[in-house]
Amino acid sequence: MLMIFWIVATAYGRKLMKCELARQLLWLGLSTSEIPDWVCLIDAESHMQTDLITGPLSDGSSNYGLFQINNKRWCGEKDRGGDCAVKCSQLAAKNIKRSIDCAMVIFKEMGGFSYWKGWRQNCQEKQLPNLNECFDLRLWKTTTIPNPFKKIILPTHMPGILS
Repeated sequence: MLMIFWIVATAYGRKLMKCELARQLLWLGLSTSEIPDWVCLIDAESHMQTDLITGPLSDGSSNYGLFQINNKRWCGEKDRGGDCAVKCSQLAAKNIKRSIDCAMVIFKEMGGFSYWKGWRQNCQEKQLPNLNECFDLRLWKTTTIPNPFKKIILPTHMPGILS
């Protein structure tokens, strides 16, 4: 019988809500047409818990974070490493950017969502989460929305903020 230990370091992570996650994915530049698949995948893999670490698995490896990214190929235990060039512990943190970046590497290298067992079993050809309540529908119809903070031009003087 294989025992899987669930390690949750609550001081370093948090459970995301569906709309919060969807908005973060949009803000990080993911395609709006794929966000329901990503939300479904993340719910299936980690129940939206950023700090979830599972293992050791039967091969001695462990899975990290929202996407349950395996340390055998994708990340390094002690230093940045693997195909994602990231430290595994960074994949189980509150800030999800590194997890998203690594998931995108996996998505591209492995041919899409079907790499993840959770997506194949829970999302593929199934009803995906309805995210209409999470967005202004006028924005939802675009294909991607860039990070709005990259385009902000501050005035030379803002009383109380820059003075």
